[in-house]
Amino acid sequence: MSRSSLRKDFGIGPNRSLPRLLWGLFWTAYLFCFYRFFPAVLNTLPATGGDMGSHFWPVYALREYGIPQLNLRPWSPANYAGEPLLVHYFPLPFIAMALASYFMPPGLAFNLLTFLPLLLTPLAVAWSCGRLARGFGATMNHSGCCGSLSGILSLGVLFNDGNSMWGGNIFSVLAGQFAHQYALVFFFLLMGVLPSALQKGRGILGASLLFAATILSHAYVALFLGVVFIGAAFFLVGSSRAFRLQRVLIIGTTGSLFSLWFWWPLIDNSKWTTPYGFAWQFQDWFGETFPRALAPSLMLFVLGTVVSCFISSYGKRIWRGLAFWLLQVAMGILGYAFFNRLGLVDIRAWPQLQYALAASAAWFISSGLVSRSSWGRAVAVVLAVLVPFLQISLLQSELVKAAEWVEWNYSGWTNKEGFPSVRAIGRQVSGTFNDPRIAFEHDGIGNQAGTERVFEMLPYFSGRSTTDGVYMQSTLLAPMAFYQQALLSKDPSCPFSEYPCANLDISRGVELGRLLGVNTFILSSPDSIGEADHFKGLSLELDAKPWRVYHLVGNSSYAEVIENEPSVISTSDWRKKFWDWFVSYSPKSRVLVAGAASLPAQAFEPSSEHCVPRVDVNFGTLVLKTNCPGKFHSLKFAFHDSWRASHGEQLWPVSPGFIGIIPQSAETTLTFGQSPSWTFASLVSLIALLVILSVWVLRRYSAHSLLSRTT
Repeated sequence: MSRSSLRKDFGIGPNRSLPRLLWGLFWTAYLFCFYRFFPAVLNTLPATGGDMGSHFWPVYALREYGIPQLNLRPWSPANYAGEPLLVHYFPLPFIAMALASYFMPPGLAFNLLTFLPLLLTPLAVAWSCGRLARGFGATMNHSGCCGSLSGILSLGVLFNDGNSMWGGNIFSVLAGQFAHQYALVFFFLLMGVLPSALQKGRGILGASLLFAATILSHAYVALFLGVVFIGAAFFLVGSSRAFRLQRVLIIGTTGSLFSLWFWWPLIDNSKWTTPYGFAWQFQDWFGETFPRALAPSLMLFVLGTVVSCFISSYGKRIWRGLAFWLLQVAMGILGYAFFNRLGLVDIRAWPQLQYALAASAAWFISSGLVSRSSWGRAVAVVLAVLVPFLQISLLQSELVKAAEWVEWNYSGWTNKEGFPSVRAIGRQVSGTFNDPRIAFEHDGIGNQAGTERVFEMLPYFSGRSTTDGVYMQSTLLAPMAFYQQALLSKDPSCPFSEYPCANLDISRGVELGRLLGVNTFILSSPDSIGEADHFKGLSLELDAKPWRVYHLVGNSSYAEVIENEPSVISTSDWRKKFWDWFVSYSPKSRVLVAGAASLPAQAFEPSSEHCVPRVDVNFGTLVLKTNCPGKFHSLKFAFHDSWRASHGEQLWPVSPGFIGIIPQSAETTLTFGQSPSWTFASLVSLIALLVILSVWVLRRYSAHSLLSRTT
């Protein structure tokens, strides 16, 4: 790349003293913020902390099973009675990590690629905001100042400590929200290529790929794509609005086709998930939404909006940029107001708003540098030089806190005080997915081993399945798992407000655990351990302080023959009836079957022999082996309509959310993901990608050939 093109990208024109100064301040601030993190991130053991450690399982599953089988959304038996990985959650970062793990230790690949979006975010913001400024009609120096100041102010958003769950900042990433951060990076890169795509028709393919990458990384960020397209179509200059609208339609359509293989199954899968609408409860509204690290962006946003309204010397040009970013601010406010009503988490719209404030603040200052008023230009120069120092000075305690979090997370599991006990438990209960599940008490003491969610990784540590997991919306059995968890816990998590939890009751928790295919229980609080020690249905298997492992007295299996004819219910309210059935369950409860017009009477006739069915469990398949074919069986795995039986047997949802089947032979294989619409969506995405890449290559080759003939 030539020096002149680099200067164009960074917005450095002939009179380049101030842009060079601001870019120097940006790079200084960037290196000052990030240099301290690298030794910890280079650990070859996977990170932990918050949800982070649990996110390693999809990477492991893709590496060991998914990619070798050419399956990017494998069904995993590890958590929640089975769940389809990367169907309800966002696959692109995990695919990248799994591929990278073939060239380096998997833990190192996980660490580097969870931290990478943090490194890229300020760079993407700075580059895209500078490019957008040019698209709004700014001069080269104006756009260079806008880009560098946007990058500096984005550090305030990235390192703000107002929250660690919403996404968009380092503390959320360290708690497990790295996919959201990847989506933000692709989102800003898309905005950076839009000016050339909409003004000159160049970079359409790149914009389409970035559009798709945003969708494949996180839906909350993708919800803002429409607002970006509207703003770009109406406020960019250099081409007709009709031309820009046409290009927006092409990019959106092409990007949607590229990502159809993911978003159609995501939508189709929603009927088998558990909605999680949540209104955030604030302890300090202003302190959390606008912490002190965002003070420069917030003050300059307010000042810039007011000044633009009342001072004419700024000219009309400033309004194009401000209107573009104000649309995103408005979308953030609307998202916060209405997401909860749509079954979404309201506060997840806020990080977009915070970044829009930073970008609009930078646009205001840089616009002042070309104000017609000498007084305005002087004030803008002072602000442009002072703001970087103010921003970094406000981040000192946040940077110290971030360094401590990074060290804690990326030092891995093995360096934690409680990990020897977790390792001993993993060895004691080790087995395969064919073995009954493990249930555990929810207790903050798990932080001694890296995170209170440490036992969600029992499939990795022990090879066996557990009832809980990080992707709590991914299956219809999640509310039942958390209800049973509450019965084992002094301090349960109870994430679903519409599904109430119960109080500690070990005997009831064990009874429902047996129903869910559990035979091992890990407890930690004195209250739960005290009850378990006096409960005759459990025997102590291991004391690994602060945890104790108990084994169920008696059998627990993954398959049962239903001897009494079930009650057939309608499909309109079956989920509520399944829930009510579960919370009031007793071994004598009559099983419910949803959506069956009728069931053959012979399936419930007494058998001449004792039925002993069992299930061989693998990624993507269940193999039912039974000595009672023709009888109604309940398989204790989450029902999903993309399961297909090898002999064409019909499958039904069975209370509390299991798979019902009448096998026609002694051995029946159930395979997940055999949905015609999912296959069709994947084929459309593949064909669209191949066709558009072929057209792009042919056009590039033709242009190169024409250039060769003319020179």
